[in-house]
Amino acid sequence: MIRRIFFRVFAAMFGLSLVSILLLGYFYKIQQERLILEVMQTQARTVARSIELVSADAMVMNDQGMILENNLNILKKSPNILYIVIAPKHGETVVSTKKGWRVERLPEALETLQKERASYTIFNSPLIGGTEVFHYVYPLNFNGFDWGWLHLGFSVHQIEVMKKQLFRKIFIAVWFVLLLTVLGSYLFSKWLTKPIIQLNDAAKKVAGGKLDTQIETDRRDETGELIENFNMMIHKLSDNQKQLQSANKLLEERVKARTKDLQKLNEELENLVRTEVRKSREKDRMLIQQSRLAAMGEMIGNIAHQWRQPLNALGLVLQNIQLAYETGRMDREYLDKATLKGMRLIESMSHTIDDFRNFFKPNKSKEMFSVSDAINAALELVDSSFRNHDISVETDVREDLKANGYPSEFSQVLLNVLNNAKDALIENGVKNRKIGIKAFAKEENIVIEIEDNAGGIENEIIEKIFDPYFTTKDEGKGTGLGLYMSKMIMQRSMHGQIDAQNTPSGAKFVITIPGHTEQK
Repeated sequence: MIRRIFFRVFAAMFGLSLVSILLLGYFYKIQQERLILEVMQTQARTVARSIELVSADAMVMNDQGMILENNLNILKKSPNILYIVIAPKHGETVVSTKKGWRVERLPEALETLQKERASYTIFNSPLIGGTEVFHYVYPLNFNGFDWGWLHLGFSVHQIEVMKKQLFRKIFIAVWFVLLLTVLGSYLFSKWLTKPIIQLNDAAKKVAGGKLDTQIETDRRDETGELIENFNMMIHKLSDNQKQLQSANKLLEERVKARTKDLQKLNEELENLVRTEVRKSREKDRMLIQQSRLAAMGEMIGNIAHQWRQPLNALGLVLQNIQLAYETGRMDREYLDKATLKGMRLIESMSHTIDDFRNFFKPNKSKEMFSVSDAINAALELVDSSFRNHDISVETDVREDLKANGYPSEFSQVLLNVLNNAKDALIENGVKNRKIGIKAFAKEENIVIEIEDNAGGIENEIIEKIFDPYFTTKDEGKGTGLGLYMSKMIMQRSMHGQIDAQNTPSGAKFVITIPGHTEQK
């Protein structure tokens, strides 16, 4: 037991000390490495300024020969500098290395450093075959004119030498401190464990029921105070034991009483939850029914737009028949032609009813469907209404977009958004009425954007437009359920989402659904 306690205390002290030493060494290493880079940056800045001063007139006068001569002299005298690049904003980029000079397009990696305005970095430079360098970027500015950039490449050999020296110093210091830590941990653990062992033995006796156990000590430090408090605790423990037994009996009686109260409360809560759930379901059914009625009203309005032209044509056919009869031009051939034309118009009107009925027919199971076809189906239903109100629609939809879900419900969402855009364009009196539809793949999702130029949605209400019964239309012209049901369809049926945002010219609804793009 004594050895085990001693070993644990020693291991804890040694481990804590070791972690502290390693952390200090690590942070010291990071600080010194940062200092090394700052030294390299200072050195690079000094070289860059000297090049700027020496070559300033040549750069301004575009004297390439003078610039090259200065750069090659610096490379010859400075073995630590691997290359010098002069990259003017207007002109050719000149690269000077120890092997000579050349004119070439600035590599993309160096253009990125210029754009990000990074002063230095360590990377494999493409200018010298991918060799690792300390690359420094310096902006050239003459009399407030941003002339271009100066790139310097330094050998990392000096950095590596300084890092090795730093590692050697840290290694020696860590080992020296580690030896002192081992010795200090041993002595401290031996001094600390003695009263702990006494407390451990006394605690075992108390656990065995000997509440008259006392520990003798002559220490006057915190440990001695702890032992005295332990003796006092044991003395009070015997008195408190009897009080605890009586308190336990009282507590058991109270627990039984509270348990009965909780059981009764749980039953009441369960009944309340059942009632609220039933009310919520009734409310959802009412919302769905009202949404269906609103959609039916939109459908009837669209059918009216689709029927207006064939009805006018059918009326003309009937008037022509009457006129032909009155003028005596009525014969069998004329009657057959008029009858055939009328039947074609009636067949077209019947086909319109079938299109709307199939459009609103619910899907029983999920299926893979074309997003492009669903968008076109929705546009066909509102085409006549849009043309009647001079609304043009521009589409940019990829035909290979596929989604797994319920195409009819998805088309219903599109129809709700399109009808809202139409109403906004009409109510705001927009002259050049436009609606744009884009559909594209983004990562693993499909994004459909529907944008109009109706002026947008007020910032005070844009967060409320998907709430049930919220509408900005006059009473009797809107139920406030279209966008709410669209959001429910997207979240529950399509596992997607629908959001609204303002653009400079109007509002844009963004629909996101899971899907995939077929590879061709």
